[in-house]
Amino acid sequence: MKILKLILISNLIIHSFVTWSKEVVSDPSSHSIMSQWFSIDSSFDNKFEKTLLSEDDNIAKYSLSFISDDRQPVNGILAVPKNKSESLKLALLLHAMGTDQNLWWNPNKISGSKISEKLLQQGYAVLTLDARRHGKRVSDGLGPKDMIAKAHSEQPRLYTDMIIGTVRDYRIALEWAQKELHLENTSILVAGYSMGAQMSLLLASYESEINQVMVMVPPFVNESQSPVAPRLHVSRINEAELIILAARQDPYSTQENYELVFNKISTPKKSIKWFDSGHLLPADYFETALNFIDKLSI
Repeated sequence: MKILKLILISNLIIHSFVTWSKEVVSDPSSHSIMSQWFSIDSSFDNKFEKTLLSEDDNIAKYSLSFISDDRQPVNGILAVPKNKSESLKLALLLHAMGTDQNLWWNPNKISGSKISEKLLQQGYAVLTLDARRHGKRVSDGLGPKDMIAKAHSEQPRLYTDMIIGTVRDYRIALEWAQKELHLENTSILVAGYSMGAQMSLLLASYESEINQVMVMVPPFVNESQSPVAPRLHVSRINEAELIILAARQDPYSTQENYELVFNKISTPKKSIKWFDSGHLLPADYFETALNFIDKLSI
């Protein structure tokens, strides 16, 4: 009798899990479990510290540090334009795997500094963070290469935790920045490259106040039920102006993969720009990015 009872309970659990899995994949927006993965504790004292790094007539640049609500230390940079007559806007920039937040502040192979400079000129405060296990946040001796290996292994937990944790860090930083900079009813943009693009789509899916999204070569997550697969979340992006910069020879996302994610995004104000390149976009890609920023200001 006990054995029969255990079998019945096991079958019920398996049936419930399979049903839940199918529902999550088919209609993620109706399941609170999806948002719980990325939820934050707004009552937690994050102990934000902002220290002036440099200042001129146009820009004040600060270093940031805070404690995430799972007690992980976070470091970042905030640059704020000065003497702007119009209301201040905010841009969150998310870096690629294997780099750090300096991707957006120094001239480099993806010309990230051109994008941050353009945003500052257009009246955006720019906020960047080191992703978990990147930059100053490398821990346990495991860096980005280890995370790539974990992502494609049978034990992807460290990789998914890194992605989810970083998205949560940005949600906390966004909540703080809105209060610190007195932002109300203003434009909030998120932009990212590669892993940063993946996380940008996840962040925009759970922060409705983000109304501008620019993602460059977001990798495709093959696992059908991975919590960090953007296609399971992006139907929540229903009003933002959005552009995807996509590569036709991208080893991390086929053209079919790109189109699958793009089609799941709900907002009608979306576009996709194709480049005949691999995952590293051609040197002039940033012109498309700058044109998108210009159009946001019209």
